Amino acid sequence: MADVRDGLSQTIFIAETREPKSAVWIDGGTSAMTTRRYDESNAPSYAGPENALNFHPYYVANGQGIDAEYGPSSGHTGGVHHLIGDGSVRFLANNMNSAVYDALATRNGREVIGDNGF
Repeated sequence: MADVRDGLSQTIFIAETREPKSAVWIDGGTSAMTTRRYDESNAPSYAGPENALNFHPYYVANGQGIDAEYGPSSGHTGGVHHLIGDGSVRFLANNMNSAVYDALATRNGREVIGDNGF
């Protein structure tokens, strides 16, 4: 917990998903990438401009067998539940600011979320 320098109340620990194949584990080194939908044409980051909340299809690897229909997603209208490091659960809106969502997925980016949509 001491390594979460951004603060437990401003760091996502777990996001729900409706991925039909299996749940996905993302380690801290790659979590920020998962906040954006996959965009093959945007190398080297491969991050699309939109946040990934309920984006479909989330990741398509051109038949490499690792496609994912959904990343952070739910069957709820308008957003996705997330477990925050302080133990709270928050419903984040599909249309929330992408930069804010990116910042919430990192533990040590030193971003200040404040009143920017969270």
